[in-house]
Amino acid sequence: MKKRLLLSIAVLMAAVITAQAEDYPIYFDNDVVRVTDANKDNLTTLLTDAGLLTAGTVTFSTDGSTPKLTLNGVKLKALNGSYYTTLAIGGSMSLILELVGENEILYDVDKIWGYPLECGDNTKVTLTGSGSLTCKAVGGILHRATHLKEGATLVIDGNATLISIGYNQGVAGDTNAKLVINYGTLKASGAYDGGRGQIEVRGGIQLGEGVSVTQPAGARISDDGIWVLNADGSAIPTSTEVVITGGSPSGIVGTTVSAQHDGTRYNLQGQRVGEEYRGVVIENGRKRVIK
Repeated sequence: MKKRLLLSIAVLMAAVITAQAEDYPIYFDNDVVRVTDANKDNLTTLLTDAGLLTAGTVTFSTDGSTPKLTLNGVKLKALNGSYYTTLAIGGSMSLILELVGENEILYDVDKIWGYPLECGDNTKVTLTGSGSLTCKAVGGILHRATHLKEGATLVIDGNATLISIGYNQGVAGDTNAKLVINYGTLKASGAYDGGRGQIEVRGGIQLGEGVSVTQPAGARISDDGIWVLNADGSAIPTSTEVVITGGSPSGIVGTTVSAQHDGTRYNLQGQRVGEEYRGVVIENGRKRVIK
């Protein structure tokens, strides 16, 4: 009897472990298609049959240390929209989102909220590859093209380009969410009348070495590090697209100061500034406000 009980427990534990290993928190159109071990080699067909994918291919790999979802010339859209996302990554997972060619994710379902791409609580999503991804959310007043939930991190690297077009905001990040641009390009636009329609990431925007705001001319990251404004501190008109670009494959996230703590100051864009600079600076590895 004892042997049978132990065997039953072992079988049950194995079943639980197997079930856990089969599911990945990657959702297309709410949960119309969810990535699992059973379907990960057949995503293109499943998404096409569901009417969500109208062009290109979607593949998923767990060969490396971090799972990778590859979009190759895709056109994705939401049909159901009950959970207001077209592609959502959740479960506090880390994911590489590889871009090949030109890709588009659309959310135009008639819902109050709508996000083509959402990074869930405490997830980390890294855009890589030499392709582009256009996220469009143009169907409702609170539609945001790229949404970062609390504690999420979105990294743009590998010369990837993210084009984020929201009816309300281009890129929106909740508490402790971060946007990191090491190497690549972000183009963001939105019509939010609070002056932060293009980008607002409450946990901060971090630019790697050589990355800067190139459009509009003279624009900069705000002193609190969470949005982009004109050089004089005024809001950028909603009709203007914000472009952040630059860097190199060896880009460094954030700022770097020497181990000698020599008092060199950097602004929140990682650019060295002089003693006359006023605002938030990084000096000797610490943030300071110079008035």
